[in-house]
Amino acid sequence: MQAPTAACASGRGKAVTGNKVNPRPEPRNSRARSPTWPMIYFLSGALIAGAALLWHLGRRAAAPSAILTWQRQIQLPGLPLALDGLRVLHLSDVHATPRADPTDTIMARAEAARPDLVAVTGDLVSGWRGLPRARRLLRRLASRWPTYVVPGNADHWADSMRREVPRWGETGAVVLINQGQLFASDSAEIWVAGVDDPYRFRDDLGSALAPAPAGSFKLLLAHSPEIIRRPEALRSDLILSGHTHGGQVRLPLVGALVTRSRLGRRLSRGLFRMNGTVLIISSGVGTTRLGVRFWCPPEMTLWILRRAEPAA
Repeated sequence: MQAPTAACASGRGKAVTGNKVNPRPEPRNSRARSPTWPMIYFLSGALIAGAALLWHLGRRAAAPSAILTWQRQIQLPGLPLALDGLRVLHLSDVHATPRADPTDTIMARAEAARPDLVAVTGDLVSGWRGLPRARRLLRRLASRWPTYVVPGNADHWADSMRREVPRWGETGAVVLINQGQLFASDSAEIWVAGVDDPYRFRDDLGSALAPAPAGSFKLLLAHSPEIIRRPEALRSDLILSGHTHGGQVRLPLVGALVTRSRLGRRLSRGLFRMNGTVLIISSGVGTTRLGVRFWCPPEMTLWILRRAEPAA
């Protein structure tokens, strides 16, 4: 019988089987592995914490307490001299819900602004549960100032909500659905016209503007600024609108990311002059969907109308 080799007898070196040599596997060095998983855990935690912080800041920026009230003067060539200095408070896109009721904040801001009339350009609610709060807001506004309101696309989401819109007149506010009315102040008059939601093609400008007295100053209320695409809209001197929320989420140097308007992101908020007509787009008060705002605070604007002298 053949004796085992020295290497096999001592238990060291390579095992020999017949004429084949099988190398022993080298032990793995666990210390040499890169710390991949701890790094992934750290980055994931940082991203979650950052997202939570952004969400918190966005919610705070959209809260009723964050509503800003701007005061702006606007030069209007067709304004009657007797109406120079008229103060119009523009309010849009309240999106009232059972959990979001900015009525008290809006009233406090409005009292400080001292308007002559209030214009509300649609989307008072986000769902039928917000209807009582919308009625409460309109009732309080109308008890203090002449208040004009038009519906928006969110006010038509359900049949029950659509039937409610004409009843807003019971609050004392004037509901303008493709119609107009004279507003008189200091022996001068403005034709205040309002159309149903242009975003859903419910507007009828002819019915709203046709009855206006010849040569009268025309203030048009429309939820969506897309009303400017209708040629008849240029018969108005001043158009107040909302709908875009100013984008609701904006980035520096980029602006609004989404506006849900066929006019594009460039016309997301602000004042625009078009062939003698002034179009104003409000960022609005409320929010939809995520309920956050970034670089786009909720706003109300007091517009002080000024008569512009005709060019020499």
